[in-house]
Amino acid sequence: MKQLGELLKELASLLKEVDRYIPKASMRSRSSGNMIEDLPVADGPAPKVSAPPRGSSQKPSPEKPSKGKLSFAKNKDTSTLKPAQTPQKIVIELDAGKASGKKGIKGTWHEQLENPEPNTVYKVTSYHDGVPATYTYETDSKGRTVKVTGKLKKSAITVQKERDKLHRNTTTQSKYGGDDPNYDGGHLIGTLFQGPAEKVNLVPQLKDQNRHGEWRQMEKEWAKELDKGREVEVEILVKYQEGTGTPEIMYSNYSVDNGPITEREFRN
Repeated sequence: MKQLGELLKELASLLKEVDRYIPKASMRSRSSGNMIEDLPVADGPAPKVSAPPRGSSQKPSPEKPSKGKLSFAKNKDTSTLKPAQTPQKIVIELDAGKASGKKGIKGTWHEQLENPEPNTVYKVTSYHDGVPATYTYETDSKGRTVKVTGKLKKSAITVQKERDKLHRNTTTQSKYGGDDPNYDGGHLIGTLFQGPAEKVNLVPQLKDQNRHGEWRQMEKEWAKELDKGREVEVEILVKYQEGTGTPEIMYSNYSVDNGPITEREFRN
């Protein structure tokens, strides 16, 4: 027993000597009992990174917009568009009016859509031959339309003359173009897509752009996609000239069948 006691003392003395040569600062833990945790920091395994759970609010890279979610084109001056992005706007649902189709009889144009309220969201449904199409309009602090969104629907009235007779208001359309003869009252959502004829859907637009230019060509592209049975979702944003009701730039963002977003810019 005495010899065993002496051996234990010698072993303890040896362990103290070994301990002197082990650098304590390089160890994560010397008493955890876990071999992985007891490794020096530099030698430990790389930490595991978990994928975000499904349904999490983690956003995709801003360089790649999510499919089917139309968002304003990046790196553009949106200073006059900010009021339209405030969340506390009144939401009003209304039906668009139409002409009577008879000489001397007034149409049913909606007064509130002819004089939109400031900072308001209008969900407007237009009926062509009883078939509805709904678009959402947002106004800024001056009552100007700054944003339109919706899924396009081709008019149920296939004959243009008949469609225009019931769903265009030529008197106010000309007035909404302003005093400059180079401008029309341009529809943000065209009559072909059951866009309403009231002011909420019209802005002064360069005549050539509206009738023959790139804007008109874009509308023709949308119509072709709809004819193929595809879904076209659009977002149109308007930046106005300072202190006026005339757009400086109109932005169009759209996707076909929930695919990549196409961004277009139209100087006005």
